[in-house]
Amino acid sequence: MHAHAPSWLLSDLAERNAMLTTRAGGLQFASGWIFIVTLGLVARVTMRFITYAFDLRAWTFLRVAEWVGGVRKCADIVRSGHDRSDHLRALSLSIPVMRVRGAWRARNTIGSSWRRRKAKEHAERVVMALRTAEAGLDVEPEEAARNLARMMLKISERYAQGKVGALLDPGDLPDPQSRHEALRLSFAVGLVTGLALIAKAMNLPNQIAVASTVIAAALVYRRAAMAGLGVLAFLHPLLFPDK
Repeated sequence: MHAHAPSWLLSDLAERNAMLTTRAGGLQFASGWIFIVTLGLVARVTMRFITYAFDLRAWTFLRVAEWVGGVRKCADIVRSGHDRSDHLRALSLSIPVMRVRGAWRARNTIGSSWRRRKAKEHAERVVMALRTAEAGLDVEPEEAARNLARMMLKISERYAQGKVGALLDPGDLPDPQSRHEALRLSFAVGLVTGLALIAKAMNLPNQIAVASTVIAAALVYRRAAMAGLGVLAFLHPLLFPDK
């Protein structure tokens, strides 16, 4: 491959690889991502401002169409009888789930941070309920389709009423504890490992590297900081074997 590649391409790749291994390259990479994320947030805020400034309230209820479309596909599965392979493939919850996660924000009925936090937690439980029901399509397709349709109808009705903290009844929702803890552990391990690798790549002093990982673990676990430090104590000899 190297024999057939042009010399200018090989030299350019060599320069880029060398730049990425330096501290300046790392900072440039991070600044690029920060710019992209900031641009996305600005675009999002701008669209929300335009929506409410010009009273384009119809956009608020476009997500209801996604849920109703899911109900229609569930009905196709129930009506199709045994020949339902095409209808099962056509049913995807990717967009309806995304609309559930952003429901509280789009409805614009929540002001305080505490209510936003509760709405987010509820949305995640609703998503888990939908995904659990979706998995039943491969076990009892007709029953699972009926259950999915029932939940999406209820979500649509509650959203239209502004009840973004009660999109589903408590009996429809799974227990969030085990999943929440698993996600927090995964996030903590990934964050601590990433900080350790960045510190090594940038040749930062060991004190700064250890301090940053301790702070990261404490922030992830917050009140249960000792559990986070326990995770860090397990990872420290793996991430800093020579320290």
